Amino acid sequence: MKDDKSQSELKFLDLTQSDKDLVDKMVKGGSGTVTRRDALKLAAVTGVSLTVAELLLTDGKAVMAATPKKGGSVRMASNIHGPNDNLDPVVFTSSIDYCRGRATYNGLVQLADDLSPQPELAESFEPNSNATEWTFKIRKGVEFHNGGELTADDVIYTMKRHQGEDSVSVIKAVLDP
Repeated sequence: MKDDKSQSELKFLDLTQSDKDLVDKMVKGGSGTVTRRDALKLAAVTGVSLTVAELLLTDGKAVMAATPKKGGSVRMASNIHGPNDNLDPVVFTSSIDYCRGRATYNGLVQLADDLSPQPELAESFEPNSNATEWTFKIRKGVEFHNGGELTADDVIYTMKRHQGEDSVSVIKAVLDP
């Protein structure tokens, strides 16, 4: 984005020059260019909620490129919840359950920005000639939180849980027993 264009587009917000510079700094990105104080100031100036501001300011590329560290904890919060909230994918019933699940768990595949399926826990996947059977090659070196390595048996177990006689899984209908 050109400086002139970004400055002119911000006129409707009635921002001071320093606030406009802050927005430009954020738009141009770069690791470590926006401080927490900057983020809070921008949120206050523009009326954006802190939750939305944090999402907008996250440098996703830097996060994805970071080397994972063992240990620590993850906290998740949502103002959308209900009495049946659950972290078991077999019994997900609400959109927030699916959001929490997607933020917590990995799948064999994930959808790219263009909605094309891409390997995630699978290294590759391929259908037979009429797409009634799929072969997934499981990525090596994927570890569970307890240190155990992901195997084909783990994937089979998960699929069977979704297919179970008493299962209420919404994907049960698309999995052929």
